[in-house]
Amino acid sequence: MSDKHYTEVNAYELALAMANAVLFASTDVTLPAITQIHLVTRGKYLVAESTDRYVALQHRMPYEGAELDVLVEAKAAAKTVKDLVSRIPASNRHTTEHPVIKIARADGAAFAEFTLASYIGPDTTLTAPAYDGQFPGRIDDFFSEAGMVTDEPVSMIMPSERLAKLAKISDGVNTKHRFPEFRFTSPGKPVQVRLGQDIRAVAMPVKHPS
Repeated sequence: MSDKHYTEVNAYELALAMANAVLFASTDVTLPAITQIHLVTRGKYLVAESTDRYVALQHRMPYEGAELDVLVEAKAAAKTVKDLVSRIPASNRHTTEHPVIKIARADGAAFAEFTLASYIGPDTTLTAPAYDGQFPGRIDDFFSEAGMVTDEPVSMIMPSERLAKLAKISDGVNTKHRFPEFRFTSPGKPVQVRLGQDIRAVAMPVKHPS
């Protein structure tokens, strides 16, 4: 990949972000753009984001190198990154090396490349299918709508499967005791959930029955 522009991120952080994002990606093949994970650079961060129209997640991490904006098939890409991280030997923990994954996609290529580097072992490249569609831009609007904090009591109905997805979000540190912050505005508006500074999700409630 020396002749390609690539985006470089910490391998463990990317694996965590992909594992979170795949939870929120749609499985509806009639809407292929949201069966993807959107990897996009914004400012100094690479953001992994996904949605199924009812819940959405954004997980950001610092990056180096080129800017990136690519859609990758959610399950395949998450598995690709997980497989790469599994190749890092335990002995790597006793070195000063910090494993990274370099991401690149040539214009029009059917696949995005993920290359594991800076670890005890040879650079290893695996691929995941890429998609040329447009990721929904409304996700940021949902976060804006759910970003306010209110002291007033708010009553809403949330389907259990959406709550279950929120409960599975991981920050990679607190595996047993997580303290997500819930932000509510008003009935019918998205609920925002934050876990630390770099992970946020939204979930759409359903209307109260008449």
